[in-house]
Amino acid sequence: MNKWILILIFIIPPIFVLSFPYHIGEESFRPNTPKMWTGGTIPDEKGYFGWAQIYYETGKIYLPLEEIGPPKIQHIDFIIGDTPSKCIFMKIKVEKHDTQWETKTRDIYITVYNGKDEGLANETIRIEREHRILWNGTTDENGLFILHDVPPGFYHIAIDTPIKPLQMFFSTDYRGLNYPIEVSAKLYHFSSNVKVLIHVDHAINKNLSDVKIYLNKPEGKPIGFTDDYGNYILTLPINNGFTHVVAVKETLGLIPPVGSGIVEVNDRYAFANHWPPGYCYLIIPLWITKTIYYLPILLNFIAVASVYLLARKLYTERIALISSIITSFSSLGILILYSRGMADYASMSFA
Repeated sequence: MNKWILILIFIIPPIFVLSFPYHIGEESFRPNTPKMWTGGTIPDEKGYFGWAQIYYETGKIYLPLEEIGPPKIQHIDFIIGDTPSKCIFMKIKVEKHDTQWETKTRDIYITVYNGKDEGLANETIRIEREHRILWNGTTDENGLFILHDVPPGFYHIAIDTPIKPLQMFFSTDYRGLNYPIEVSAKLYHFSSNVKVLIHVDHAINKNLSDVKIYLNKPEGKPIGFTDDYGNYILTLPINNGFTHVVAVKETLGLIPPVGSGIVEVNDRYAFANHWPPGYCYLIIPLWITKTIYYLPILLNFIAVASVYLLARKLYTERIALISSIITSFSSLGILILYSRGMADYASMSFA
């Protein structure tokens, strides 16, 4: 008799839960990112399912911040003249804070300099957002132009030159840890031809390797990749004039799931799971076999079996059966079974 009661306890709650709509293979679509695994009823589920996907697709328990979001692209312009003094470069520095993770106003430092690293004074600068000029002015005697308390956003810079404006973009909005890459250029060698050092950093993690470098447009095969120090040497003819370089950092396209936190690994920042990974690993085979929909059956079996065996050992078989019924048929039990992404079944059982 008790055996049949236990079987009913194992079967009825999952059948009740499965009678509600809960699609197999749920996925969340985000612009320019791969499909993300997700549950569907509570935020915790997105955390467990999201990290299950990361573990499965990357084999890593943490991911560097530069792997977050869509591919990161930065443009940089410069002019190569017939002497180092007639070359014109620009660079942008966004103020860093001790609390880099906050979205807040920041100071911006724009420097215009020649091939000898000498600042160029009285260069006209315009800063735009959504095609509206927000600030303009000229560089000081050191080639520096400073903007204070720039609100979070995405901005376009133009610097007037005799040939054509040098243009670049910068961002002060880092929502979702989606930090941009930063590109700079400087004259490396000037003789029968010109060599320009292109350097690429992530806003948080410096010296990005394997960044694609393109001339003019990010199409087709890149002309090269940055090395382990984030550098690429670009060779150009003397008096090449206006040059446009595009750096593209390919990413895994993943978004930090709920429950992610920042960690430091080998002097670089990454995001990792706040929770122990065990439950996420349990999700993986069920997801890829499309049996994730039936996870409540397994979870209910584990919860009921745990309560029954423990209560029978501590008390009597009658109390064990009553405890199992209360555990599985209570409103809390049904709710947690439906929220299959929660790993709180031990708490439910002992409660």
